[in-house]
Amino acid sequence: MGGRSATSGGVRQGPRRRHARAGFHGYRMAAGRCRQDLVVLHRRRNRSLSRAALTLSLGTLLCSAAAFANATSTDATLSALSLEDRDGATVAYSPGFDPAKTSYAANVPARVDRITLEATKNDDGATVAHLDGDDQPLTDADTVADHLQVDLEAGANTIKVKVTAEDTASITIYTLVVTRAVSVASADAMLSNLDEGNDAGLVVGTPADSPNVHFTQAIRFQTGGSERGYNLTSVKAVLANAAAADGVRVRVFGARSIGTPYISFYTLTNPVIADGTLTFAAPASATLRKNAGYFVVFDSTASDPGNDYEIRGTESESLNRQADGSSLSEDRHARNEDSASWTTHSAVPLIEINGDAVVQATDA
Repeated sequence: MGGRSATSGGVRQGPRRRHARAGFHGYRMAAGRCRQDLVVLHRRRNRSLSRAALTLSLGTLLCSAAAFANATSTDATLSALSLEDRDGATVAYSPGFDPAKTSYAANVPARVDRITLEATKNDDGATVAHLDGDDQPLTDADTVADHLQVDLEAGANTIKVKVTAEDTASITIYTLVVTRAVSVASADAMLSNLDEGNDAGLVVGTPADSPNVHFTQAIRFQTGGSERGYNLTSVKAVLANAAAADGVRVRVFGARSIGTPYISFYTLTNPVIADGTLTFAAPASATLRKNAGYFVVFDSTASDPGNDYEIRGTESESLNRQADGSSLSEDRHARNEDSASWTTHSAVPLIEINGDAVVQATDA
């Protein structure tokens, strides 16, 4: 009676408690207990059968609805979130995924114009919707491919993942801002990889902490098959930690048959030296033979420690622009000036080589 517990068979039992169990099984069990309680109640009060049946049905409905509501999940979280580019390479974002964190950011190079987003809900009963920055539904750019494909504009692209729990009341919105770099590759370049990821620094000159070395970096390229060869107009490269005192020098060398730089053909004219993408102009008479190998060589005319600079590089082997028959090596060459030997490395300079095919002059 009251708050005192009953006994059965000499064992004291606590007050009856109803535990809502998740899922449909929990709903059935809770509803079943409600029906049993109502039948006992009607028997004790000796109500008429018809009235009891009506009351029982209404009570069962209300009790069942309550049991079902108690059984639905309130989990509106993700268990995983992943991004890939067109090539299937993972796109990193920060901070690392945590179901409790709802804001993320990623940066991609200009060549990445589409990503694949996979959002995994933590509870099977939840639903997932994808929205843009204006909270409008995102259209899948490729309905055949798995997961959601999102086309990217240059600049910031906002993607929202809205997770609604099974109870339809609990909602979590995860926001991911993917910033795509603006394209800097020239549309008519002979060769360019400037839109690839900027993920390596290639030291040129003499670093302050290594006064006994003097680094030179080089990248091999091959011309196409235009009959009269090509006019070379300029070379673009991405510099960092650069100043006029660092003695920046860019030259074009011929290539030995063994695939190393041979002799300097042209020294390019420097722009104002600063960090960023710079254009080095070729002499007006600079020409390249057809189907021939050349090197763009970066070195320094300064010798003092600390007069070094970086050519920014990439581990990507992709090209953003490529004239017919031309190619860029997938490895770079490097050496210390005290050594006659060149070594090869996977990271290559971010570079663009500009020019056009030589055409035959005709009489007016």
